[in-house]
Amino acid sequence: MLRGYSKIEFIIPFSLISTTLFITPFSSYDPINLIKLICISIGGAFSFWAIWANRRLLLIKGNTFITLIVVFYLCWSIISYFFSGVSKLDGLYGVFGRNSGLISVTSLALLMLLSVITSSRQNTKLISMVLVFTGFLSGCYGLIQSVGLDPYDWTTEYTPVFGFFGNPNFQSSFMALTATSAVLLIFDQNSWLKKSLLLLTVTLSVFNIYKTNSQQGFIVFLITVSIGLYLVFRNKYRSPIFDILFILVSIVGLIAILMDLLRKSPWQSVIYEESVSYRGDFWRAAWQMATDNPIFGVGPGGFRDNYMRYRDQTAASRPFVDDITDSAHNYFLDIASTGGIPLLLAYIIINILVLKKVIQILNQKNPTQYQMIAVIVCWIGFTIQSLISIENIALNIWGWVLAGFIVGYKLEDEPKVKFKDSGNYFLVGSLLLLALFLTGTQFQNDSSFRSAVEKSDVIQIKQSGLNWPQDTYRMNFISKILRENGFEAEGLEVVKKSIEINSSNVESWKELSRFNSITPSDKSLAEKNIEILDPFGSKS
Repeated sequence: MLRGYSKIEFIIPFSLISTTLFITPFSSYDPINLIKLICISIGGAFSFWAIWANRRLLLIKGNTFITLIVVFYLCWSIISYFFSGVSKLDGLYGVFGRNSGLISVTSLALLMLLSVITSSRQNTKLISMVLVFTGFLSGCYGLIQSVGLDPYDWTTEYTPVFGFFGNPNFQSSFMALTATSAVLLIFDQNSWLKKSLLLLTVTLSVFNIYKTNSQQGFIVFLITVSIGLYLVFRNKYRSPIFDILFILVSIVGLIAILMDLLRKSPWQSVIYEESVSYRGDFWRAAWQMATDNPIFGVGPGGFRDNYMRYRDQTAASRPFVDDITDSAHNYFLDIASTGGIPLLLAYIIINILVLKKVIQILNQKNPTQYQMIAVIVCWIGFTIQSLISIENIALNIWGWVLAGFIVGYKLEDEPKVKFKDSGNYFLVGSLLLLALFLTGTQFQNDSSFRSAVEKSDVIQIKQSGLNWPQDTYRMNFISKILRENGFEAEGLEVVKKSIEINSSNVESWKELSRFNSITPSDKSLAEKNIEILDPFGSKS
């Protein structure tokens, strides 16, 4: 253990590193998200243990309001889970390939609260180092992918470079945060060796952004590094001229970005993609979900099951009429649609509190440390990308933890606090067992399904879908495999079980309607539910 650090101060770094970097391509069907869910749930369990041992710190000066808001956010997420009507299993784990259900939400809230009570100059330095270190490793893996030397032969529609995230947009955004952090930390180093290593990290990160072919990363990097450099020079020289220049450059940059996005620029559009229009479809559907379900939303992970019902005619007229999305592609709208307006307001207040603390930190008499500037700017970068991107566990954990370190940071006139480094070990043991039981069983079922497919074992394939905890997506896929290979009875059993645990999933009803052996009444029931759940879609 590093000198000067306690055990609980390593909970956050462990959670960040493991959730970002761990993947299981050789053992599970979903090689990206389920292992990250396990990691973040373990981090959440340890966080609750550490928070409980230091619960007095949650209500000291500077921590009380943020604690109340985060606790409200967590409690309302739980209330939404029980009262929104979402499938209890899909709501608990989140949908396949996303896993942003109640387990993830709870873990993020607990990790943020732990960040609040452990925030300090020393830990800010540690977290900024962890970000650069984690980004460097992810960049190295991206480099390996870019030259075709990945040890695993991925089957994916994306570019070869997606790092440990499974998606080039997520990789590019994280590389942007890494590059910005490394640039800012260069100013804090006297050693040419350390400066060189940081410069290497910047180069590697920018190369990864380029190879992902994702403009999202370049946008985040340009914005965050500009803000970061502005804060560095403003912090050093304390001259109002930097404020004026920054405001002018920001206005010009914002106008240029908007013109490019709207394709009104005199140059050929660089940022605009067809997906920009699709995001508008998702945003409208998400807001409709929120306004139609203003109190509880559609539940954690409930966006997928409700998208087809709430999309409009414009969205339904797109070329891929039957494509289902599982995210609003905007974190604020995801929260509004799945948890209702109260949850959205709580999240907005959290961000306002963080922003207020940012202003207070930057306006202190003494210069702000470079590590804190890096933390602030990377939180801004996360927030920017969250406005246009799908929510992702490995990115969300950084946003919530960085926010916690900012809002919990002690100003010059605030007393420093000490926390206990021990607690109830029975409690942490029980929480760990619960986290591993809930997430490990889902991972085991996923691995069993992969193994069964590789062996072409029909019985095991069916059983991997029926074993608790079930996953609607996996069950529908298993039903399709069995049906298309002539095992109608087995496939029908799986899809009927899928409908039993989640009757709001339109794909389950469509899958049921494709069986030749179903009764006329079942056929009619399936068509009726398809009409309700997907009024604009094809019925096949």
